[in-house]
Amino acid sequence: MREITGWSKEEIEELKKGIYSRYDSMAMIYSIVRGNSNPKLYAKYMDCEPQQLTQMARDIIDFYDDTARFPEKKYRVVLPDENILIFGRDEGYRWTFCVRSGSLSYPTMDPDETVRLTKQQIVDYNPDLMPFAVEVEND
Repeated sequence: MREITGWSKEEIEELKKGIYSRYDSMAMIYSIVRGNSNPKLYAKYMDCEPQQLTQMARDIIDFYDDTARFPEKKYRVVLPDENILIFGRDEGYRWTFCVRSGSLSYPTMDPDETVRLTKQQIVDYNPDLMPFAVEVEND
């Protein structure tokens, strides 16, 4: 499945609202061109060069046809105080909650590291970690 890039969070939200409003892809494109109900998408449309308009239309059609998707949100887990997550070999190579003690020989997930997990990966491991999940920008 193709991954759609170059869209802001606000633009994605407006596009998804069209699905909930039972728009088909062409009705959504028409509403954007009219410019009266989707201000972020209308601004994107007005700022596009001609070749970008084709890509924007392709993204909308593919998204509505379920042949393309936007990247999943990524998170890092930031735990209070000295608590960290480690990638533990004894846990079947999964992220493990532990308390920092001395030097660790395992890769750790500290707040400044680049480890990015999807919400589903965090929930699959331990749903209790979701309150500590902080959304990060997708690369």
